[in-house]
Amino acid sequence: MPKRLPRIDPKDSLLIEADLEKQVFAFLREKQWRIVRHRPTGTRGHHRYLGEKNAADALIIRPTSVGYLQGFFLELKRPGQRPTLGQLKWMADREREGYRTTWVDNLKQFRIWYWRQLY
Repeated sequence: MPKRLPRIDPKDSLLIEADLEKQVFAFLREKQWRIVRHRPTGTRGHHRYLGEKNAADALIIRPTSVGYLQGFFLELKRPGQRPTLGQLKWMADREREGYRTTWVDNLKQFRIWYWRQLY
């Protein structure tokens, strides 16, 4: 009988995603991008957020010339995790509107996407 994979503690998974976020955001800041984080819909403690349901974690932007921006939506996942169907639909809807979107679960994957899409 195959061994069962150990269950990941949800607290640990948040730390893993937070580490990826730090790495990706540091890479983007180094390239002069601005990071605009989305607030999720729902409640956290005593705070209620009215964000867009299934929205990506962040909008990444930078100016290209006076009055024009270049940017994309970015969803970060812990290693091995995929976006939900709702998140994939949200990203597909944004792409139909003309926006770039991506999701990644590691820095190497993000760098490959970045160099293919933006350079």
